[in-house]
Amino acid sequence: MLIFLKKKFFNIMMCGFFVCGLSLGTVQLAAHPRLEEWQRQNVVISQVKTDRKLVSLTFDDGPHPIHTAKISEILKNHDARATFFMTGQRAEKNPEIVQKVIADGHEIGNHSYSHVNYSHLDTEAQLYDFHKADKVITEITGYAPVLFRPPGGYLSTSMVEQCKSEGIKIAYWTYKQDSKDWRNGVKGDYIADFILQRVEPGQIIILHDGCSNSDETTLALTKLLPRLTAIGYQVVSMSELMKS
Repeated sequence: MLIFLKKKFFNIMMCGFFVCGLSLGTVQLAAHPRLEEWQRQNVVISQVKTDRKLVSLTFDDGPHPIHTAKISEILKNHDARATFFMTGQRAEKNPEIVQKVIADGHEIGNHSYSHVNYSHLDTEAQLYDFHKADKVITEITGYAPVLFRPPGGYLSTSMVEQCKSEGIKIAYWTYKQDSKDWRNGVKGDYIADFILQRVEPGQIIILHDGCSNSDETTLALTKLLPRLTAIGYQVVSMSELMKS
């Protein structure tokens, strides 16, 4: 009987630790408590109010020496313009890909220099990483990015205030338009269908050109773009969407 009670107590304790672990994980993944306030201030952009059938496709984590060029070309062939959020580290290694993206009519945003987890950095280190990427992209393209997408969507009050002071918009994405295309095994058909089933005017759709699963994202575009056109949608850069 005593052994049974000890086992029961142990199981209850383990369940408690498990629930606490889930709770902590949820807290870490939860949106910043000031997110809605920043969205109202038009500092953090996750969707644009418009009656026009416009959406923005955005691509993170490039430039990749293979995927980014393919994606840029597919978009160009469908008369679509997108925004590529690039890391400074990868841009340094692939400047010709950065220039191709610009030549194809797309927009480039800052996605940090090293894609480090900003929650592990103090504000000074975050700003150093951000400005280092800004410098690299500016030297390659000839202009400074006006959009910044923090790695993992990390937000802090100090970082947002700094972006406000520099006239930088923080480029989020529409919550329900995250197909998790970066996950290995997620197929192109699923990605395309996911987006089409949820599409609405003014959405900012997050995709990835710099991941191991980006072949499937590339495939998804060949299916997605003609179908968007068929239902009357135009794909524009984030800055174009914000001006609509």
